[in-house]
Amino acid sequence: MLTKRLAATVVAAGALAGCSALPLSEGDDAVRTLGEARGLALPPADAATARVPDEIDHDAAVRIALGRNPELMAALASIGFGAADVYEAARIANPMIDVARLDSDASGRLETFGIVFAFTDLLTLGARRNLAAADFTALQHDVAMHAMQTAIDARHAWFDYAAALELEALQAQVSETGIVSAELAARFRSAGNLTPRELAEQQAVAAALRVDAIGAARRAAEARADFADALGISSGGSWQLSGTLQQPPRELPALEPLLDAARTWRLDLAAARLRADAQAERVGIENWSRWLGGLSIGGEVEREPDGTRLKGPSLSIGLPVFDTGRGRVARQQAALIQAGAAVQRVELDIENGLRRAHARLAAAYEQSQTQRDFLLPARARATSEAAAQYNFMLIGVFELLEVKQREIAGWQDYVASIRAYWQAHVELAAAAGHVLDVPQTSPLSIPGARAQPMAPHSGHDMPTHHEDNDDPNARHDMPEHHDHGAEQ
Repeated sequence: MLTKRLAATVVAAGALAGCSALPLSEGDDAVRTLGEARGLALPPADAATARVPDEIDHDAAVRIALGRNPELMAALASIGFGAADVYEAARIANPMIDVARLDSDASGRLETFGIVFAFTDLLTLGARRNLAAADFTALQHDVAMHAMQTAIDARHAWFDYAAALELEALQAQVSETGIVSAELAARFRSAGNLTPRELAEQQAVAAALRVDAIGAARRAAEARADFADALGISSGGSWQLSGTLQQPPRELPALEPLLDAARTWRLDLAAARLRADAQAERVGIENWSRWLGGLSIGGEVEREPDGTRLKGPSLSIGLPVFDTGRGRVARQQAALIQAGAAVQRVELDIENGLRRAHARLAAAYEQSQTQRDFLLPARARATSEAAAQYNFMLIGVFELLEVKQREIAGWQDYVASIRAYWQAHVELAAAAGHVLDVPQTSPLSIPGARAQPMAPHSGHDMPTHHEDNDDPNARHDMPEHHDHGAEQ
């Protein structure tokens, strides 16, 4: 009677396990919920085939990356592995059937039939199912964290590309002033007002500035490719950035609230804690299950040559004599120590990462404010005063152009500070574990910069400079800067 009950229990457990579904959709929904709770909206599944817009701002960049980034698509697919683990953990091993047919010259044929169930699997079924569910939950947090990082990378790349385009335009302006200076030097030399060494120095400066402009164009092209990689689109498309860099806001986000929130919102910390808890449970399960050995139950039917049938239960027990499972327990205990260390590492990363990003944000903010409120106005006044002195023939045109170059260099430093600010703002969001909205502030406006929206770099011809008066000693206003490709 006991054997029948055990067999019925095994069969019922197998039948219930066989009816359970693969929890794939539950995992996808959980990832979406985790992201939405942290300000991250995952797009629908057909977003990967949607048309890339012609203009991309930083919010659109996040949406495109969440729908197209190949690494994120691979991470989302890993939900299937976790779902499969949960499905398999809710099952016991398939029963084994033994069939034997023996012939004897003396007594005839002997037939046996037996079926065996792994009873150890049934005893540990609940524990294995709970562990698999905990691992699946941790995996969902990992995938949601990957989605969060994808959004962070997309926004980071947007700011980097936007700044690279601004710096490219500014370096082109500096290069134009060098070319103007070299052309004027050649005319002054023809008139006998410059020595060969002075002409060579002006030409060298112009060439060096042109090299810098080529480097800025290269960096803009690389930033475009990096931005396209982050989004999962081709850099050769016709899309362009929408809008421009914004001025940093007047107030910095407070650090302490972010530290408190990160301990709740950081998905990698939640995943590490889940894995540590699951590992502690594994140690306990290994401690008691190691004594079970291989425990199997079943039944056997035997038909004798004279037609007599013999039937009865069977039991197989693996005796823990030579291997008591201490090695497995020690392995699980070591894994528990590692899991606890992983939690501590993430906790340290949260605090140190937030403090580091906040310090970078504060420094970039101070730099940008000092440049905007003091350096740039002073550079503009210096250029204005130099132009006035030039008009009164107190300084030469070359000194005037040098002052203008320093003014443009000040704008380059300002753009770099703004880029550093927004990149630190993105890093602060990543450290906090929550998408931080980009504050709406006034856009960056650079005198003489190209019009918006910003288009990809397409190469430039060497600019030229016209001079209406061939007399190098005549008075001039600020030399005119013609557009690239102007006719000579």
